[in-house]
Amino acid sequence: MADISPALYPLRNRFIEMSVQRSSELAQLRQRVQLRHDPEAALGEIGEIVHKISGVAATLGFAEWGRLAAELDRTSHSFRTRQTSLDDAWQLAEPSLGTLIDAMVR
Repeated sequence: MADISPALYPLRNRFIEMSVQRSSELAQLRQRVQLRHDPEAALGEIGEIVHKISGVAATLGFAEWGRLAAELDRTSHSFRTRQTSLDDAWQLAEPSLGTLIDAMVR
């Protein structure tokens, strides 16, 4: 475990508990994009979730999760602001999303 302040342990434990739900949500959203079931909305929802993860993961000892989530957040933002097409954003996001989901369920 990364060195974190003991004062953060309760937050870290809550973050770990929430990661189970968030990884499941991310997996469902990934499937929606893959199946083309409102992929634009699904990618937006992915962005909302990874934005929350990227904001606290490293502080709570999950630097790799934070890095992956920040990368996904940038890609999602680029799509939402129409700087990147859905297909291009998904091509960039899918590998990192799979890695993040896998890391969160371990």
